Parts: sequence; structure tokens; C-alpha cells
Amino acid sequence: MTNPASPFDHPEIYDGLFDGLDFDIAHWVDFARKGGGPALDVACGTGRVLIRLLEAGVDADGVDISAPMLRHARGKVAQLGYGATLLEAPMQTFKMPRRYRRIVCAFNSFAHNMTAEDQLATLRNIREHLEPGGAFSMFLSFPRPELWTSGNDRVLEHEANWGDGRLRIYDTRNFNPVDQTQNSRVEYELMDAMGKVSALHVTYTDVRWVYKNELELLLAAAGFERFTIHGDFQGGQLLGKSDTMVVVAWK
Repeated sequence: MTNPASPFDHPEIYDGLFDGLDFDIAHWVDFARKGGGPALDVACGTGRVLIRLLEAGVDADGVDISAPMLRHARGKVAQLGYGATLLEAPMQTFKMPRRYRRIVCAFNSFAHNMTAEDQLATLRNIREHLEPGGAFSMFLSFPRPELWTSGNDRVLEHEANWGDGRLRIYDTRNFNPVDQTQNSRVEYELMDAMGKVSALHVTYTDVRWVYKNELELLLAAAGFERFTIHGDFQGGQLLGKSDTMVVVAWK
């Protein structure tokens, strides 16, 4: 049985949709710069965050499990003349040849750990790759209660320009509140200048959401000395109405 198509099999489309997003860039750049040393982007994808770090003068590397996404990132990094190391490996088991003052994991990438064992393995591996006194930061969506009772409607998640036309991403989500998982049918819709659909790519992906107390237990079990979990990128309090969790954890 072949594996179902993944949204990450189409890096050019993914890049076209998401590379322009900058809602979090200031946080990652400021966090990495304050480290005063090398930084690592875990689950770097096509390099949206990694390249902004490099452009800001940060000595940064990347790791990702997706070969297509990583090939696309390598091409962009090479075209810009940067010498970053980009490694193809799972976030739970990657091995980089050096240690880092700062490690980041952006855009819900950590949610692709589908079991507690994988979550802990990832956090322990990240901690292992930090220099003493180094810090790790990640972004996760906060799963508000209404998430679990929402329907399975086909939702327009995001859209962007694509040449003379448009790109759209639709997500049809199925939720399991017991396992805290979301199974998604993700559709990339390419539209021409006349607004007609010229191509449709149907893919599938899964994520597992976590809550604050659970995340604190995972960070402590992984060996982090101290950590904070905020409700936005400005250090605001995590509240029931929040839709964002921003973690900073120190070795």
C-alpha cells in the first residue's frame, strides 16, 4: 500500500502560499540574535524562517524530514549565497555536527509528533543539541474547546497570488478529542487569471494538539531547566480565548 500524498510533496506550491507570512518572523530573528551564536531551525521546510535568520546575519542551519521541501530550501539558500547546513532527518532523531545557542521550531511543526513518545524524543533531541545555557522556542496553536466540536466543512485556510492567478489551500478536518488529533484532507487549488481551476492536488496530513499543562510536563520530562509559555509573540498571558502558544525553554 502506497503512502497517501502529503502537502509537503509540493514545495513550490507550499512556498507560494506561505513564504510571505511574516506574523512570527520578528520573534524568531530577535530570539536567535540574542543567543549570540549559531541557531538551528527544526522542521525548516522550504526555509521561510531559516532564510530570514540568515538575512539577519544569524549563523543558522536547518533540518527537515521532507526531501522535496528540503531540496527546495537548499535551492533558495544556494541562490542567495548562504552556506547553511540543511539536513534531511526526523526531528526526533536528527544528529547535527555542532551545538547551538538557539533552536526554533515554527508554524505548528511540533504538532506532527503524533505520540507522547515522539514528543519527548523531539524535545530531548533538541535539548541535546543546545549549548549549555542555550534556549529553544516554538510556536503551537492553542486548541480552544470549540475546536473539538467544529464540523468537517471544507474550509478555505489561506490564499495567495500565483503568477497571473491565485493559489488556495482548503482543509477538511476530522477531530478526535480523546486522542487530541486532527486528520486533514488538504487540497491545493491552482486558479488561472480567469478564476478557473487549472489544477487540484489532494493530500493528507495529521497533527496532535497539546495543552499548557501537558506541554509543561513534556518540557520538564525532557530535562529543560526552566520555561515559559505565552499566549502571543509579545509575551502576553495565555488565556482561554488565546489561539497561540509561544514557548521558550532553557537548557
